Formats: sequence, structure tokens, C-alpha cells
Amino acid sequence: MAAKFVSKAGKYGQVEPNKLSGITFANNIAQAPAYLDETATDAIPELENGMFLKVIADTTEGSPMGYIAVLPGAAPATAKPYLVFSEKKIYDERHGYSDFVARAAEFVDGLIYPRLIGITPDSDLYTTNTINEDPGSLAVGDVLYVGDDGYLSKAQETDAVLQFVVVKVYTMPDGQEGVKLMSKIQE
Repeated sequence: MAAKFVSKAGKYGQVEPNKLSGITFANNIAQAPAYLDETATDAIPELENGMFLKVIADTTEGSPMGYIAVLPGAAPATAKPYLVFSEKKIYDERHGYSDFVARAAEFVDGLIYPRLIGITPDSDLYTTNTINEDPGSLAVGDVLYVGDDGYLSKAQETDAVLQFVVVKVYTMPDGQEGVKLMSKIQE
């Protein structure tokens, strides 16, 4: 399911990493398989760039690195959210990042191993359209939170500490509406 803010049919959420300190300072994780829950029984079927997952210890001992990534609503409140920013080589100029979604069924072991980028409050700035709000509904100054389903939205759910303030209403490279966000900690 694509984020609601994605306005073109058949397209998916995208990220423009304007200033992500997790990339610069190697605060990223790439070996955590993505699951719907803490028990590591149900793999996440689809994962878009711009979603958020939380990394927790793997109690089943099935993960190669000893940890797994789960949806924020399935993780303990103390787990840190990470931004999904997996890259794909695009060899056809008619395709872009809005055409990319990771599907578990397309991987050999049926699991997605996303690249997860740590977020530093009051430091990170990025552009995205992976938001569960209607296109045209956001304005400069609006605050977004990480939802239990991994998408950003105006609703405060399980994780209300990390916030993202809309600093610019923007256009994504493929012409869809997007927003530039600044990370903040709830005051």
C-alpha cells in the first residue's frame, strides 16, 4: 500500500536525503530483517522508502546480526525509530525512485533487509512524500509524528517524542507533491 500523500497511481514513497546525519556519521543498519511484530513470525510484505521501523533484539535467534526491524506500533516505546532509505540501481531512464518498493516475495528468503538511517533531532533535513495525509493537506509549520504503521502523519500515536516539522511544501523529482521536513524532539 502506498502512502496516502503519493498522488500518482502505481507510485511509491520517496526520499531526498538533503541532510541526514545518519548517513554522514554511519548511524545506519542494513542487516535487520523487517517483520510486522516482535515475534519475527510475519515478514513485512512491502516496504517503501520514507517509512520508519524500530530495531529491537531478536529473541528467536533467527537474524544474522541478533536484531530485527519491526513496525513502530509493535516495538517497545523505548526503541529508536529509523528511516527506511534503501537504494536501488535504476538502469532505465523512464523509471525513478517513485517506482521502487521492496517486496518480500521478490527476495530469496522472503524477507526484506532495508537500509535504516538513524535520525538526529534538530539536525536532519529531508524531503519525502511517504506520509499518511491527503495531498495538499500540509502547510509550513505542521508537525508530523511516526505512526504505528511506520508512516508519518499528524496523529500522535505510540511514538510522539520524535517530531518532524514541515519547513517547505515541495515538489518531488517526478512532479508529485512532497514536503521538506526538519527533525525535532518534543518540547
